[in-house]
Amino acid sequence: RGKILNVQKSSVSDMLKNAECGAIIQVIGAGSGRTFDIDAARYGKVIMMTDADVDGSHIRTLLLTLFQRYMRPMVEAGRVFAAVPPLHRIELVQPKKGQDKYVYTYSD
Repeated sequence: RGKILNVQKSSVSDMLKNAECGAIIQVIGAGSGRTFDIDAARYGKVIMMTDADVDGSHIRTLLLTLFQRYMRPMVEAGRVFAAVPPLHRIELVQPKKGQDKYVYTYSD
């Protein structure tokens, strides 16, 4: 879907009008801001998975900002995670079993 609204620079009403932000809050089911009730959350944890490129990192940061500002108890309780996919998978031409290599950074 692309990048979500930057809630750090937006008002609460703009955030709630945004389709993606509103949908995330609705799906979690525990409200937002001061009315957030972690016990009412439908999920015990949230795992974000974005692309392993620069845009994916930016989207992950925007999502974390949404959780930090409006669903902070989930972050404080250690219920928000980010899965880190490999950047590339290297396949050898004549591989021996188990020799595929996963690369997570350009320096690898």
